[in-house]
Amino acid sequence: MTPPMNDILAKTQKYVTHLFQQNHNNKLHYHNLRHTLTVVSAAKKIGMNCKLDEEELQTLQIAAWFHDVGYLECIKNHEEISKQYARGFLTRNGIGKTLIDQVERCIDATRLPQNPRDRMSEVLCDADLFHVAQEDFMSDTQIFWDEMAAMNGEEMDEKKYLRITLDFLKNHQFQTPCCQKNLEPGKQANLKKLQKAFEKFAG
Repeated sequence: MTPPMNDILAKTQKYVTHLFQQNHNNKLHYHNLRHTLTVVSAAKKIGMNCKLDEEELQTLQIAAWFHDVGYLECIKNHEEISKQYARGFLTRNGIGKTLIDQVERCIDATRLPQNPRDRMSEVLCDADLFHVAQEDFMSDTQIFWDEMAAMNGEEMDEKKYLRITLDFLKNHQFQTPCCQKNLEPGKQANLKKLQKAFEKFAG
């Protein structure tokens, strides 16, 4: 008998929170429990706007909880590690193949460049990059690049990070209609800030 989704979601939250707390990595300035909580919250909000039903919303949030736990082991192919964690946990808790496959599709879709194949995956992709439309984007992206520098054992070249981020934002597209409508203006405002910072730094 499949356990109630509410119970699985609560167990997922407890399990992933414990993973991040017990495997704390000082180099993970960005891909940590704080980011995961932000993505879970954004996924629920976007999913509701996209009219996902209750079971879809709960499945989506489970995927959001697991989507970056792979960073606790490795940056490269962290999505595959995240999927392994999700599959193992959900299997141990009596969840069937259909739901597990959906969770894995959602996680896999967040791999850059994003490639969602269904609406739930589109929602998680937009939730994962929700921050590109927020007012604190500039500080958030600095934290991201600080993490990359720490993980790679190198000093961060600010001009290089600004250029890469600028290119990324220019090429980024929100996947869901509600984010295209509601978040695109914020992203465009951040794009202008980024362009201005790059031009000032480049002299």
